[in-house]
Amino acid sequence: MYATRNTTKQIIKIQALWRGYIYKKAYPIALHQHREQRERVRYAHYLELLRTSPQVGDHTEILFNVNERTESLYSGEVIEVQYRGCMDTKIKVQFHYDGEVRKYTGEKFSLLKREGEEHKRKLGIETSFTGRIFTSSCNIKKKKKNKKQDDEGDLFLLDY
Repeated sequence: MYATRNTTKQIIKIQALWRGYIYKKAYPIALHQHREQRERVRYAHYLELLRTSPQVGDHTEILFNVNERTESLYSGEVIEVQYRGCMDTKIKVQFHYDGEVRKYTGEKFSLLKREGEEHKRKLGIETSFTGRIFTSSCNIKKKKKNKKQDDEGDLFLLDY
């Protein structure tokens, strides 16, 4: 009985050493495969970022002052794009009308660009333009103002 326990312990030690040897050989290979997979994913993400983000010199039209009297579309040009890795992109746009330069994050820029395109489509503007177009006259929305008299104010004046 003692011999079988001793033999079993020795076999377990040999198996542990063998597993360690296999692990020692297999770990660098698995680590290398993991790194390659991670690099492929990063590169695919980078390509997607390049495909969806604007390039320097791209023309854009952005809607300002939505649902106000001064609602208008402004055209501009992308003058700088900063890629910040996994965080986000920063985009500088110079507007043709007044030369103003504004900075946007990638998400905000895509939202504004999409809003401008939808507004142009809604108004039936199919061409691109340079400068500014007032669109409030196209959207004739007259808001009814309800003038309510403030009774408390009248009572305040009557007290004196």
